[in-house]
Amino acid sequence: MLKPRNAVFRAALMCCSSFLLACTTPAPAPQAAGPMSEAQMTQLAARAEQEIGAGRFGDAELRYLQIVDAFPANATAWFRLGTVYLRTKQVRQAQGAFEQALRVDPGMAKAQANLALAHAILLRGAAGIAVRSGDVAAPNRQALQALMRDVDHALGPQAPPAPQAALEPLQ
Repeated sequence: MLKPRNAVFRAALMCCSSFLLACTTPAPAPQAAGPMSEAQMTQLAARAEQEIGAGRFGDAELRYLQIVDAFPANATAWFRLGTVYLRTKQVRQAQGAFEQALRVDPGMAKAQANLALAHAILLRGAAGIAVRSGDVAAPNRQALQALMRDVDHALGPQAPPAPQAALEPLQ
């Protein structure tokens, strides 16, 4: 069997196989929740988790985006999408996904925890910009440096770096 190495080729192959499958399988009855059924959503989520386990975060992201598009009130899918974003250093997108999970389920403690981690990463980046600035007073610079050390210690070496370009001050 041919093993595609090119991402574009794999995507085209998946589209073709989906098309062929659709031609041979009767279309499911439309569901009130969206363009996919609950069972399809569950299968897609399981596949997304397999993608995460295999380190294919881009594929997992696409699957979770499909789920939240079809089921925008699925807090777990928003949470998992945010987790994928955190692991791929897309901190602002992670923040948005965790916030959406919390809008759907305000009591989701794990989304609150991961949102706090995203905020800490963004804080670290903003503090780093401020510390490098010549416009920050010495006492504030020292306080920010201490805060950055604390955040770095809390996040540990595995934490993704703050997105520098997104945090640059406006001119």
